[in-house]
Formats: sequence, structure tokens, C-alpha cells
Amino acid sequence: MTHILLVASEQMDMHTKRLLGLLLNNQHQVTLVARDEPGFDGHRDYKFFQYPQFQILKMIRPHRFRRILFDQANKIFLRYIWHRSAPDLVHDLYIGSGAYYCALAGLSPLVLTALGSDINEAYEGSNLIWRERIKSALNSSAYVTADTTEVLNRCNELAGKTLRSDLFYFGIDLSLFFRRSGVQTDALKKKIGIPLGAKVILSPRRLTLKMRHDVVLKAFAKYQNYTHQKSILIFRRFGSYSQEVCANLQNLALELGISDHVLWLDELPYEELPVLYSASDLIVNVPEQDGLPVTLFEASACRVPVVTSRLLSYQEFIEKGRYWKAAVGNVDEVAEFMRDILGDDHEVEESLDFNYNLILAKADQEKCFANLENIYREAGKTL
Repeated sequence: MTHILLVASEQMDMHTKRLLGLLLNNQHQVTLVARDEPGFDGHRDYKFFQYPQFQILKMIRPHRFRRILFDQANKIFLRYIWHRSAPDLVHDLYIGSGAYYCALAGLSPLVLTALGSDINEAYEGSNLIWRERIKSALNSSAYVTADTTEVLNRCNELAGKTLRSDLFYFGIDLSLFFRRSGVQTDALKKKIGIPLGAKVILSPRRLTLKMRHDVVLKAFAKYQNYTHQKSILIFRRFGSYSQEVCANLQNLALELGISDHVLWLDELPYEELPVLYSASDLIVNVPEQDGLPVTLFEASACRVPVVTSRLLSYQEFIEKGRYWKAAVGNVDEVAEFMRDILGDDHEVEESLDFNYNLILAKADQEKCFANLENIYREAGKTL
């Protein structure tokens, strides 16, 4: 049994919950530091410590002095937890403030997992103080993981040296993500208001600017001109989505005259997500920048065709499969793929089989977790 001190990002996300569950299910001991307890309280090999709010420090001026005090308070807190729990290693998900505080506190051996947006923000942004913090965190690590070589290369550039690193996919639970029956999908369609018989296009990613849902909306409007088939486009309002982006998309749908064909779906229970995928005839994922999203894995496991951006960060994975790849921002290309795929293109079924087998080989979370355990062993060799 390995004892892991797991440090979560500012907002508890599904990656952290899933990793925590996998660690506990595989007989590891976990001490979690996070803002909120994610629902594992009572497990015998699990302890939870909540990040303190340090409310009194928020009143201090000037800002620079307040930041120094915040840094020291978090350093002392994390070092106290580290000494008290005596873990075998520390794993921080999302390389941000938490990773910097781990470095400041001297926690070791430290495994850092980049989720893409964290490193891209530091690499491309103009905030030099933030970049130095990420550099400090990276240079304090025993091992860095990410799901793309592009992000690992950026980590090396930010750190100013070659880090010990490896690719790591979170993978997906194949006992949850599989093609669901017509009975289940019809029930969900009735529940959320999709007319039976309609073609369903799902834009599943969070509503943020970089996800380029506007491209999906414009392409859907063009597709509507191609077909007399009843069709619905679904956007998901979940997590910390941008209400501004949502409002702008709703206005754009009105301008394009397709608002009656767009469904704005509020957050579903995680267990219903495979049913939503299975109820969809096409999934469109066309961000301008991204890490490697589990959306590709989940959709492929549910045997749904996927139109996706032709991104460098996706290349290593999607080139092994048979996905429909569009240039970033190319509305016409996305619309053409919609028409081909939803028009019963004879190549679709063969591609779904191919992509499904790719997921079995590369994205089974049990296989992915075994890789992470190897990374833990490598990181522990620094002791």
C-alpha cells in the first residue's frame, strides 16, 4: 500500500474524484487536501483536510504584502499536513497555486499532473510572476505527467531544463461508458425534450471561448440548409461555464434563425452522460486550444462519430483512430462533415468499430492507472 498526499486544484473536478476513487479501490491510502470533500468520507484508508480560507488575510493591504502572507500561510499549512500524514509521495493535479505551495513547502517526492490549460496559460500568458511560480513548481517536481507531448515540451521550456516526465491518460471507466440501449436513450430524450426521430448533434464541452461553440452553431445553421431532416443541437451548461459565452451563443442562434433547434441542457448526473452520448448521432468538439479531452474517449467508447479540431495536442491520439478532423474555426468543413455523417455515410460504422478498439487498447482506466503506479514507483526512487 502506498500513501498518497493528493492536492486538488482550487475547484474539485471530475479528474480528482476519479483518481481518488481509483487509488482507494486499488488499496492505496489517500490524504486529500481540497476546498471541498468529494464524497469519500468514512472510507477507512482516507483522510480529508480542507484548505483554510484565511479570511482575515483578505483584508490586508497592499496586495503584494497580502500575497506574501497567503504564500507563507499555505506553505505552513501544507507542510504541517505533510509531516502529520507522512505520505510516500505527493501528487498535485493541475499545475497552479497548489503546485506552487507544495514546492514552497518543500513537499517531496512531488508528482505534478498538467491538465493542459494550466501550462498553456503560463506559457502563453504575459503574467511573469505567475510564470515564475509555475517554473518553481516544475523545478521542484520528481515527475511531471500530461496527456500530450506538446504540454510536456512546454513544461520543459518553462522549467528551463528537461524534466522527468511521461504521458499519462486518465482513461475512462469502460464499465460505465458503453453504447446504451434504445430504451435508455429514448427515455432520456423524453426527459430532456428531444423529439423522437430527430437527428441529435451534441457539443459536449464546457461553454468557454476557447471551445469555439460558435463554430458548431454556425456549421449547424449551414447543415440545416442542406437537409429537411428534423435535427437538434445540444449545448451543455455544466461546471463553471461562462454565462457570457452562453448568452452570446443564444443571441447568435436567434440571429441565425435556428434557436428552435437548439437545446440548452443543464448538468446531468455523471452516470447519465453515457446515455446522452448514445442518444447522439454526432459529437462535435472543435476547440482552438486544448489538452487531450476524455470526451474523445467517452464518445468513442459509446460508438458515436466525432468531428474534432485538427490540433497538435490531439495528433498523437487521433492519428491512431478514424476521426473527422477539421481545421480550427473552419465552419464550412464542420458543416460538410455534419452532412456526410448524418447522411448515412457508409464509412461511419467501420470508423466507429476502429475507434472503439482504439479506446479498448489505449484508454481503459485500469490500464492507465497501472501506468500511473509505475510513475509513482519512478518518482519514489528520488527518495
